[in-house]
Amino acid sequence: MTRRICSSCRTPAIEVAYKDTETRCHICRGKLIRRTDDKPKVIKKRLKIFDKDVTPIVKHYRLKGHLKIVNGKQDPDKVTKDILKIINL
Repeated sequence: MTRRICSSCRTPAIEVAYKDTETRCHICRGKLIRRTDDKPKVIKKRLKIFDKDVTPIVKHYRLKGHLKIVNGKQDPDKVTKDILKIINL
């Protein structure tokens, strides 16, 4: 996955809306560029921060029985339905 943004308006080029071969923003027609923070060194640093800051929180709520897991790789409507079910809406 290559995350891209518009070099002019900075709008993210969301994967579902853009083909890999597209080079122009749908909004302003600016050039799509790769995000500067999508480099291996930066990603490794973000993952370390995640492990340090988020993992203990997840463990805490899992031990308390309050952690709910939703499969975000499903169809968006199914993800929404699962979340609404968890929060009783």
